[in-house]
Amino acid sequence: MDGKPVLDGSLSELPKCRQSNLAKSLQHGFAVFDAENHLLSANAPWFSVFDGIEDVKPGIQYINVLRILTEEGIVDTGARSPDLWRERMLTRWQSEVLEPVVIRLWTGDYIKLIDQRSGDGGVVGMAVNVTDNMRAQTRLLLQAHLSEAELTLGG
Repeated sequence: MDGKPVLDGSLSELPKCRQSNLAKSLQHGFAVFDAENHLLSANAPWFSVFDGIEDVKPGIQYINVLRILTEEGIVDTGARSPDLWRERMLTRWQSEVLEPVVIRLWTGDYIKLIDQRSGDGGVVGMAVNVTDNMRAQTRLLLQAHLSEAELTLGG
């Protein structure tokens, strides 16, 4: 360590064994990319989305992660073409501040990507399954629309 505080937004100062233990202890996906957008490390939940695809391993570039997500049909790009979806995600990735984004997987699960740029220009990211929250929101919206329709029809 070079005297910088550990909580400066970068996990690069943590000893490798502590980084590994932290990543393994999380139930959410967790990944660290360097300043050149190469995957340095990730935990099992992060890798599990890729279901053993051999190219997804430390050293892969972020753009290739996006390519695999779309070409293998792992992510549901919705109304966007795979090219436009990748472009949108890459633009976000290259921003100084990475706004959280929710993506939908082919399984119907919703994953919130929460990424933060580290002090050395890399990215530390967490992938949180928010499927239950999304379904609850949908139910509430549906109930609100049904109530509104009943008031309109009944009155």
